[in-house]
Amino acid sequence: MLSKTRQPVVEHAAAMIYFPKTQIIALVNQKGGCGKTTSAVAITCTFADLGYSVCLADTDPQCNATESFGVRAESIVEEGEVHAR
Repeated sequence: MLSKTRQPVVEHAAAMIYFPKTQIIALVNQKGGCGKTTSAVAITCTFADLGYSVCLADTDPQCNATESFGVRAESIVEEGEVHAR
């Protein structure tokens, strides 16, 4: 989900792109190892650097996108169990 919250911090042609409403970008492919997670993380970081609010939904059981931002997948499960009590 993308929404414009501040002026772009990068000064180049790509920074001139503004989306008038929320955009959804989906990367899908049945084949493994084709760069879906790497591309999703790179796109998310690029839009964040341009000043957009972003949301990356990591639905892969391996949680590689989640872990690329420094969040351990095990900690999510542990926190979920703690809050479920």
